[in-house]
Amino acid sequence: MITRRTLLLYNFGIAALLVFIGALSTLGADAAQIKRLNDLPNFNAEARAFLTDEPELERLRTRSLFYFDVARDLKRARTEDNSRTFKDASTLAFFVAVLFGISGGLQLLYGRARRKAGLVE
Repeated sequence: MITRRTLLLYNFGIAALLVFIGALSTLGADAAQIKRLNDLPNFNAEARAFLTDEPELERLRTRSLFYFDVARDLKRARTEDNSRTFKDASTLAFFVAVLFGISGGLQLLYGRARRKAGLVE
């Protein structure tokens, strides 16, 4: 038989476990992120300078500059995607933990209301 105490332990236990998972995913995001990825390099600055200074090959220069910019944006997007995954996981864990906490709180209020009404279990 499932008692009210068992339900309370279940709800608050799951909520505590999810808060723990959310906190670990928040900490894991910092540990998993490679710090040097945040400093976006100038993909061979000498080659880029040569391409921007070369007046005769205008089409080659514009294409090369385009590909340099695309590579920079791809690297930035990959870094943002990695951090967003950890953030989404922690947000979901905290949200579900709050739901379980609210459920446990409502069960406590229900038990007090029954006792107040004289309907002791």
